[in-house]
Amino acid sequence: MASLQRIWQKNFSRRPLISFNTLKSRYNRLKYGDRDRLFAEAQQRRDEFAEKYALEQTGERQIGTIDLIEKGHVDRYEKAAELVAKHQESPVLSLLDCACTVGYGSAILGKHLPEAQIKGVDIEEKVIHFANDHHAGANVSFVASDAMQLDLPENSLDAIVSIETIEHVPDSAGLIAHFARWIRPRGVFVGSVPNEDVIPWATSGSVYHYRHFRPQEITDMLTEHGFELLEIFSQARDKQDRRSFIEGTDGWNLIFVARRI
Repeated sequence: MASLQRIWQKNFSRRPLISFNTLKSRYNRLKYGDRDRLFAEAQQRRDEFAEKYALEQTGERQIGTIDLIEKGHVDRYEKAAELVAKHQESPVLSLLDCACTVGYGSAILGKHLPEAQIKGVDIEEKVIHFANDHHAGANVSFVASDAMQLDLPENSLDAIVSIETIEHVPDSAGLIAHFARWIRPRGVFVGSVPNEDVIPWATSGSVYHYRHFRPQEITDMLTEHGFELLEIFSQARDKQDRRSFIEGTDGWNLIFVARRI
């Protein structure tokens, strides 16, 4: 905006055919007009999906096909696929996406890990209906189930991805214990959680979370259940730029990857 003001000062300030505020207003309409129209069209499509599948728009979960999902959410799954590929010691042939909601993340994982069979699971049948309609594929399938009651054989998975999940579970340690049983030795677990040091649960206002986590709490819980922490970092602390991954643990969400010992 400073450059726009310089243009006004150079060309119009001595001959004020147009005020700076008017010039700024016209500039913003040109710059953001299409953006606002596209946002409105995207929200209309979300509303139509929500009505068709009887999905409540709470703001807690994303609704829609991948092109309608907020970039920060897409980026977390892109990063998860990258981390699984980076840390796998043998080919990943079976991967569980725990709490997959409408399935966009499972589709992203399936695209980047084409040799793997991706199984998305969510407790709500309506979102699994949407996932099967819009995101199922040759190597991506979905099932409706409570993760705490999911019947999987021990050591049957090469990897688990669980994005923004364990804060929604009363017994978060119990869910990690399930993961530890299901993942084979040397398998990979990628997860993300809200950072208690940045978003304290008590003041977050979230009625959907049981708690948030500090970095050391995540490390301790993983270690207790037989995982070795390989990496932990975060997404940018600025709520307006959560898409950016940053070194360290000062960000809004903690991202971690661990290996089953």
